[in-house]
Amino acid sequence: MYGWPTGLRFRPLAPNDWPGPRAMTYKQSPFDATLGSTQELLDRELRMVRAADPVIQIELSESQIRLDGLPRADARPARPGVIIAFTHPQVGPLRYPCERFRGWQDNVRAIALGLEALRKVERYGITTDHQQYRGWRAIEYRSATPVTPVDVDEALAVIAKYANVDSVGKGPVGPFVRAAQRATHPDTSDFTTEDFEQVQAAVTVLRKAGRL
Repeated sequence: MYGWPTGLRFRPLAPNDWPGPRAMTYKQSPFDATLGSTQELLDRELRMVRAADPVIQIELSESQIRLDGLPRADARPARPGVIIAFTHPQVGPLRYPCERFRGWQDNVRAIALGLEALRKVERYGITTDHQQYRGWRAIEYRSATPVTPVDVDEALAVIAKYANVDSVGKGPVGPFVRAAQRATHPDTSDFTTEDFEQVQAAVTVLRKAGRL
């Protein structure tokens, strides 16, 4: 029977760890696969990219995780969402979240299949220099970009940028905010999590100022 990849650790998923809004509903998994085959797939993909320090973040408590870093047999996460994080030797720290399916093992498999697809992008010559991984860099590894606008003018500038308009005037800003949120939402765009967080921070500033 196949087990979890050597060196992989499970860690509790804190509320602030999730990038962006949480899923409200979950889909039935399309996968017809055993846990063992998922473990084997993940092990292969982590080895192929020479991943260092792989971690699965999941909504388990510390008491539900054994001393060797693996979940206890009777552990049941509060929610099925997982984040797989590791360090790529050329790109740096990467984080892959998935909360689409009802079973956490299915979300792990979805990420593993995604890693396989990303690896094949470069294998077949579509990209070079690991470009396909760069959108998944962990936030702390990216170059410093202001995530929290401090005043209304900065917040409006952020909204205008992602709503793809020159500026947001003195009128209603709601339509521009919704356009910026749609453009940067992690499930539907090619923007990074950091971009979405900038928009959400701008929304907070505008609400406090009475503009929303």
